[in-house]
Amino acid sequence: MDYSGIPIYLILGFIILLAIILLLAAFFMRKMAKKQNELTFYEQDAGNKEYDLDLLLRDQAERLSYLAVLLQKYDADGKLRQTVADAQNEERSVAECYKSIQSAGRIMNDMIAKNPQIIENPMYAELMNEIEINARKIHEFKEKYNTAAAKYNKMIKAPTNADIADKWDFEEKEILGASPEMNQ
Repeated sequence: MDYSGIPIYLILGFIILLAIILLLAAFFMRKMAKKQNELTFYEQDAGNKEYDLDLLLRDQAERLSYLAVLLQKYDADGKLRQTVADAQNEERSVAECYKSIQSAGRIMNDMIAKNPQIIENPMYAELMNEIEINARKIHEFKEKYNTAAAKYNKMIKAPTNADIADKWDFEEKEILGASPEMNQ
């Protein structure tokens, strides 16, 4: 049972060990491929949701521009027109557009508080109805986008907001010249 001076059980043991290593490698490669597929899915899902949210926000900004024209006589300082123009700017991110739309809403609420006769205009009522319907859709899509983005960030183990805040705080302390131990 001795072939070329090496016992058969050593040869069989080596073959079995090699087979186990190959099976483990195949298992981990399959697991990594599955994780990569999930990562790609979550990345695409977040991208699609962001695109849908962007379309809704741009549509809302357009509706607000009609309302800004309707309310221009109450917008003496031009804040509403400027805020709506910021929301319509194609170069702005989805988050910036969303913030501009929220600001425009606050400005309109202030205008209505100062000039309650605005709500008596039938065109205002019609536009506000469309804007409110769209606002509900935006809120729904924003939640879907946040969920998809959170899943993607969890997959890539992106830093959380708390991690980023801690890092910023530490860097600020370094810039101010104080060590982290001294500030505690």
